[in-house]
Amino acid sequence: MSGIQIGNKHTEKDWNLIWQDVDIGAPDIQSNFVSVPYRNGLLDLTESEHTGVRYANRTLSFSFFYRCDMRRWKDLYSEILNHCHGKKHRIVLDSDPFYYYEGRINVSSKKEDALHASLTIKVDAQPFRKPLASTIEDWLWDPFCFDTDIIRDYGYINVQDSAHVTIIAGEESEIPIFHCSSSILLEYNGKQYQLKKGINKCYDFIIQYHQSYDLTFIGNGIVSIEFLAGEL
Repeated sequence: MSGIQIGNKHTEKDWNLIWQDVDIGAPDIQSNFVSVPYRNGLLDLTESEHTGVRYANRTLSFSFFYRCDMRRWKDLYSEILNHCHGKKHRIVLDSDPFYYYEGRINVSSKKEDALHASLTIKVDAQPFRKPLASTIEDWLWDPFCFDTDIIRDYGYINVQDSAHVTIIAGEESEIPIFHCSSSILLEYNGKQYQLKKGINKCYDFIIQYHQSYDLTFIGNGIVSIEFLAGEL
């Protein structure tokens, strides 16, 4: 099978579209240069210590080919428009099955001749592609690439008095969510965070840029660390 999954529809399996071309555009950098009096050059504030580089949306473009008569194409084109056009969906490429993009879709078509039609799907997508499974969900082994992918399995960490865990961030800046079965103390980089039973977010603890973070949990209970590790 070769195509893309758009929500609960697949371009080949459901619509018999033949995938011809794909263009995954890079998101524009949201640069920020400030002119400061009496200073040579501009002050570059594009990247901050806590949030990193910010990006605009990216454009995805997919082209397809379809063999059909005019009547069949009108019905199918209407079906595709009803599902996609103007709608916001998750997009999963068969060539990149471990991640999804998300954005708003624009569809256009041209009937080439009596038996052939072309269709273009463009997506105004969020800048980062996201894993289908978070760090606390079941790991997907089928699409896993041992050469490039990173196993991030941070669910159900058993803390007995203390536990040491190293997590690896993705490219996107994120605030991890800590799920705790009881009150637990988190230590990182000389700082302490008191985690209560339930769901916790420490808003001054931001991970990014594929950096590793050595965490120490003190107490007794089960801790799960949830984030998505988005990539460009």
